[in-house]
Amino acid sequence: MPYRIVRNYLFDTIWAYADTVFLYLILADQKRALSICMLLSCAMCVLSEVLQLIGLAKGTFDIGDIIVELIAVFIAVNAIQVNIRRKRNEKKENSICACG
Repeated sequence: MPYRIVRNYLFDTIWAYADTVFLYLILADQKRALSICMLLSCAMCVLSEVLQLIGLAKGTFDIGDIIVELIAVFIAVNAIQVNIRRKRNEKKENSICACG
């Protein structure tokens, strides 16, 4: 069973996570980059499965793919937010140390 889960969902999860991070890196200078990135990634996840459902993309439609891809997007967005906060805190600490 674990092999089947890995085989069916791992690559979709990695794809969605990497796609989200890549989009953020492209849009990082935008004011609302993270929101735009999350919306685009979610839309791409759903769109890829819908295209499979209607036969315009190779593959088979699976609602499980959509669920794991959306979870991966939210994990990636959370990881990006943690990284943004960490960088802000480092800048604050460096500016405090430089002044004091």
